[in-house]
Amino acid sequence: MGDAFLAIDFETAAAGRGSACAVGAVLFEGGEGQTVAYTLIDPQIPESEWEPYNTFIHGIRPEDVRAAPRFIDAWEQIVQAFPNVPLVAHNASFDMGVIRAEFDRAGFEPSQPMPYTCSAVLAKKAWPDLKSVSLPIVCELFEIELDHHHAASDAAACGKLAIMAATALGAGSIDEALEKVGRRWGEIQPDLSYSTGYVRGRRQR
Repeated sequence: MGDAFLAIDFETAAAGRGSACAVGAVLFEGGEGQTVAYTLIDPQIPESEWEPYNTFIHGIRPEDVRAAPRFIDAWEQIVQAFPNVPLVAHNASFDMGVIRAEFDRAGFEPSQPMPYTCSAVLAKKAWPDLKSVSLPIVCELFEIELDHHHAASDAAACGKLAIMAATALGAGSIDEALEKVGRRWGEIQPDLSYSTGYVRGRRQR
């Protein structure tokens, strides 16, 4: 499996996307996860804004992130350590929404377009008879190890699933898999507008 990519996953503290409290990222090269990175993030919101349901899901509490880096610092530590590598996320609209919301909140503009795609979309194309492509369901089906809602584990599982889907599609890379299913990499632009990767899609804001 050719071409490197960075599988990524975020957990959030509140209902809004701009409340990241953890990020996990796994660099995949040659079809294998090579580097795993994980950190908690201080979402810099009042404790009263933390959603109890979110905490119930991922187990992260306000006291856990008091000494954690801000989003932009975590982004520089983890994601910018792998420049020019496209991102892959499961249900990418959520994770890319987190990135865009956090960039907007920090007044940060990426220096160049950021390509991304969605492992859930690839799974739907590879196995159209699946009733659900939710991460825990497909991981159980394909025996992919998963500690669901731990960002590093979710990212690793997402990357493995993307590779399995590409292989099932008869592709040797994520690039080739996207081409086979009539898609391309989506992009987050420096002005934080984005495209979804649909070949006939329009850039959205």
